[in-house]
Amino acid sequence: MFARGAERLIHDAHYVAYVFKKTEKVCNAVYFITSQITDVSQGHGHASTSIVREVEGSALALLGKVQTTLSRTRDELPAIAPTLSIGILELSSKLSILAATGRLSREHLLVFQQELDTLERAIYFHEPDRAISMPKVAAPRTIRETPKAIVTTPSPRKPTPSPAAPLSPTPAVSDTSSRSALIKDVLMKSPASSIKDISRAFPDVSEKTVQREVNTLIARGAVRKEGEKRWSRYSLVS
Repeated sequence: MFARGAERLIHDAHYVAYVFKKTEKVCNAVYFITSQITDVSQGHGHASTSIVREVEGSALALLGKVQTTLSRTRDELPAIAPTLSIGILELSSKLSILAATGRLSREHLLVFQQELDTLERAIYFHEPDRAISMPKVAAPRTIRETPKAIVTTPSPRKPTPSPAAPLSPTPAVSDTSSRSALIKDVLMKSPASSIKDISRAFPDVSEKTVQREVNTLIARGAVRKEGEKRWSRYSLVS
């Protein structure tokens, strides 16, 4: 499942998918959202523009740090992980400040925080000592492996399910109402968007899922569609 300690992380398919590609998607989403933010000349416009640039810089810096790890080995990851954690914390902090200025919606902030938390857990589970211990947790003993003398004795742990779910990072946002709110937020800032444009704001959510959510909003009369197939564009119903 994991690359051997002496192999480069670029050859670890799970690391590339769950760490590098996820960082890349988060960075893309940051730039998509910030590109929708326009300058407002109301005294604090310069400060707002400054934090937007800092958010973009932190996202790009994090992607650069993660990209450099691809040439390192998994045995070297524990020494690198703190630097990546600092980069994740910095980006999360800048996004919180951006939300405080009112330039980033709370819904988008929640999505980013969940994705960054999932990213940090993915890095944590790829450290050698964590990765090696994972199969033991994922494969609990069965009753047939337990001596008969122990089976006859009631065990309070028997009904407890195995905590294997957190071992495989999964998309953090699956709530339909949250996605619908985010789609409307994107369309409010960027009318006449395509499905591909909208999907950029949703790391780890497929375009098909986004399309289904948009279709639901159309059926509810909240969104209107213009054009067909690849030329389709979507806007909020005013």
